[in-house]
Amino acid sequence: MRFTAAHIELQLHATRALLKFLKDHRYDDPIIWLNCIENCLKHLEAGKVKKAYEDYRQVHLGKYGLNEWFTPVVYDHETEEYVSAVLAALCERWSSVMRYALIRQKPANKSKKQNKES
Repeated sequence: MRFTAAHIELQLHATRALLKFLKDHRYDDPIIWLNCIENCLKHLEAGKVKKAYEDYRQVHLGKYGLNEWFTPVVYDHETEEYVSAVLAALCERWSSVMRYALIRQKPANKSKKQNKES
């Protein structure tokens, strides 16, 4: 498996955005998930994508997961519906780029039979 620079950049962007939102909204339950996201970012910045993926896998997303956290309204322009939707979108994006950034390398040589059919 290999990780392309474009995918790593997407992972960094999504991880930073989610982490900033959580910190801005004083996320602390359970704190271990915040620590995993911070570690994920550190590993991505260091180019250690496999370790970042392991950190990602420790954050529970789904029923009773991070994406269902009751996000407090912090800023005047926010509503409960808004912060809930933003958290859901950030979690979905982060999960998507972390899961699908793995690309399997295909063999460079095709068999003779495959070349004739192409």
